[in-house]
Amino acid sequence: MTMTEILILFLALMGPTKALLVYAGLTEKMDAAQRVSIAFRAVIVASIVNFLFLWAGGAIIQAIHVQIPAIKISGGIILLIFALGLVLDWGAHDDHQEEGDIAIFPLAMPLLASPQGIVILITFAAAARKSGLSTQPLYLALAITMGVNLVALLFGAKLLKYVPPSALKVVLKISGILLCAMAVQLMLWGFSDLGLVPAKVE
Repeated sequence: MTMTEILILFLALMGPTKALLVYAGLTEKMDAAQRVSIAFRAVIVASIVNFLFLWAGGAIIQAIHVQIPAIKISGGIILLIFALGLVLDWGAHDDHQEEGDIAIFPLAMPLLASPQGIVILITFAAAARKSGLSTQPLYLALAITMGVNLVALLFGAKLLKYVPPSALKVVLKISGILLCAMAVQLMLWGFSDLGLVPAKVE
């Protein structure tokens, strides 16, 4: 995948679209200082978790003796389920309780450091090392994604004044459709590694 494709995928899986809606709702009655603090802490925690899994992805795969094709296929399945949830509104009415530190839950995890995002990070990191490719584009794309998340949360309330929540939901659905295709492609790569399908289909 190109750097642009990786960045788009990361933004779709670990980006601010869904987190922004939750953040705006949970911090609506807070003052500016509290909102800024929550935004910074959420992105910092999510960044630590995501970068840790990206850095340790290859070691994790080796430790549990799982082959790269298996990770690609299972990652594709998880991504497909997540994408279908966006398209079909599964869990659209989930309630996020305002108990505890909302910067940790639900903002940092599972919204900004999402399960499906972590799976993709491990998959890409392991595949890159297996192929002898540089993981630098992955780190750069993840850093940009976390930067976008911080800016979106810091200016979230202002953004939502001009972008209605319904428009963000449309973006989520479109992202879901694209992610469905990416999920199937990821599974095809795994099947291709196993020699079950051609490496490239014209």
